[in-house]
Amino acid sequence: SSDLGHSRMCVEQPGGHDFTRMFDVEKLTHDQVAEHYVFFNEYLWDVLDPDPVGTVVSVYDLKGANGSDLAGKIFAMFKLTSACIQSHYMDRSKAIFIVNTAFWFRMIWGLVKPFINPATRNKIHTIGSDPQKILAEMTEFVHPNEIPTIYGGSSPYPLGQHPDELAMG
Repeated sequence: SSDLGHSRMCVEQPGGHDFTRMFDVEKLTHDQVAEHYVFFNEYLWDVLDPDPVGTVVSVYDLKGANGSDLAGKIFAMFKLTSACIQSHYMDRSKAIFIVNTAFWFRMIWGLVKPFINPATRNKIHTIGSDPQKILAEMTEFVHPNEIPTIYGGSSPYPLGQHPDELAMG
């Protein structure tokens, strides 16, 4: 519907990443990860959607992630990127979905949630693995044809195959 406005959708799947390899084998630093994160956001806003009122709906899919995946260096990385969002891109964030959350995440979220800035906290939606609930909540913020099919939407592009993403290289 037209009242949804236009938002980009960005999906990250930390459960599918080998963070140990990234930090311990490839020797990436938190500064390098932060630099990439800033590059991605600046590319999004300078090249793909230079409209100064453009927004993004972020999805963090925790399918396959466990508590140890989000500990130590990985937790520090998420804190760094979260601080970056809050400091530089909060007005661009329309909504943040954390989907396929397991019991361990809901317990941690219950402890952390009160300490998050209220403006940020109000944009965060945590959802278990019910595909109907995921789609219903996402469609409050973005048109179904922008939502990947793995979340019940009708986007014609599989994750990682959107032309804008491919153009970024």
